[in-house]
Amino acid sequence: MKLRVATSQFPVSSDVRRNARFVRRQMREAKAAGAHVVHFCEGALSGYAGPDLDSFDGFDWGALRAATEEILALAAELRIWVLLGSAHPLTGRRKPHNSVYVVDDRGRLVDRYDKRFCAGPADASEGDLSHYTPGDHATTFSIRGIRCGVLVCHDYRYPELYRDYKRRGVDVLFHSFHAGHASAPTVAAMQAQVGEPYHRLNHGTTYPEITMPAASQAAAASSHLWISCSNSSARYSCWPAFFVRADGVVTGRLRRHATGLLVSTVDPRAPLYDSTRVWRRRAMRGVLHSGRTPRDPRSADRRRLQARDRRPRREPVRFPGARLGGDPTFGAAQGVDPMIDHLSTYATRFEDTRRFYETALAPLGYGLEHEMVTSWDPEFPERRICAFGPPGKSAFWVIEVKEPATPRHVAFSAPDRESVAAFHAAALASGGEDFGPPGPRPIYHEYYFGAFVLDPDGNNVEAVCHEPAP
Repeated sequence: MKLRVATSQFPVSSDVRRNARFVRRQMREAKAAGAHVVHFCEGALSGYAGPDLDSFDGFDWGALRAATEEILALAAELRIWVLLGSAHPLTGRRKPHNSVYVVDDRGRLVDRYDKRFCAGPADASEGDLSHYTPGDHATTFSIRGIRCGVLVCHDYRYPELYRDYKRRGVDVLFHSFHAGHASAPTVAAMQAQVGEPYHRLNHGTTYPEITMPAASQAAAASSHLWISCSNSSARYSCWPAFFVRADGVVTGRLRRHATGLLVSTVDPRAPLYDSTRVWRRRAMRGVLHSGRTPRDPRSADRRRLQARDRRPRREPVRFPGARLGGDPTFGAAQGVDPMIDHLSTYATRFEDTRRFYETALAPLGYGLEHEMVTSWDPEFPERRICAFGPPGKSAFWVIEVKEPATPRHVAFSAPDRESVAAFHAAALASGGEDFGPPGPRPIYHEYYFGAFVLDPDGNNVEAVCHEPAP
């Protein structure tokens, strides 16, 4: 399913009725252009405190409510979604939220995002905090089956917010900025802070010009998000509205200081470049490297140059009299789960079983961590053993035996449902037998999603994800 997004810019002011006329006109233009949703900037309806109005003292909240209700009714008439930037009043003398209303194509207010990071010092003596109360929640919703989220202006300085939305399964982010209506003294002050010698080295002369587009492109590329960036075109506007594809490429940009709509098409299934796809979810779980790290003294000692020598040929380690877990580098010393140090299974077809687990566990981020041959059993003096786990941890052991053992069950943790499906496919491709296809198992709990296979020795092997579907 594709999504057509109309990204707005017009000269926002302190006049609510004037702003509302711009909003309604652009809603009609967006619908005529085939858009499913129209996205307005921060404070588009109410005006933005600071650049557009000095404060909310004496503000006409009744006029704002009436204008908002008219816009909801028009959304229902046009059958178009609206992301509407506006102040949202609180009770008593509390400062309002700086919000974006999420209005569906039936004119219903389905959610509201409140700007979480309002700029300003802790004492709220200036900046956004002198006018607004910060929010405390993410906002997600779906349009045409595509998961969406919202941010407001200064939120861009906090990359944790983009990652949080990615973790929530968001594909499209509506980022409502207001980097317009800046006075000449404000622009001059920003240019002086940047420094005149550096103007020619950057894509702009003010912080909003330099950092906002760059941060949006970086967030799109690193978290694979489509990002609509709306802005006010009131002079002086630091940059025009633009749209970023999920690979970090800007696909459209309006003219600065001119009213307009930018219509873009989102296709989450498009085969876009995504160099972080393989390792992103693992990084979000706190594993901050790709691949597998080595257990090597030259890697661990970062303050010494090593003498040249030949790299020894890797051989299976032989431990006369070795017992499972007898080496202090295994198990608890490696930080495996504090309740379970390690698990083991038995294999009569050792090579087949080793290859099976090496292939099946790769999509889950687990690899072959250890191999050895033991001589502690006089009736089986060349017993082969190998271990798998996350980087640096030998948590799941395969032990060679002569006679089949009682089949057992083991479940491996998967970061997401796609990994469960990938495990199942890899396991079948490497000789496993289907014992339950990928799917929900609500008998355990509502988010339980697992897949089951039998390994070459008949053991029941599962991959399971406990996270809700994105």
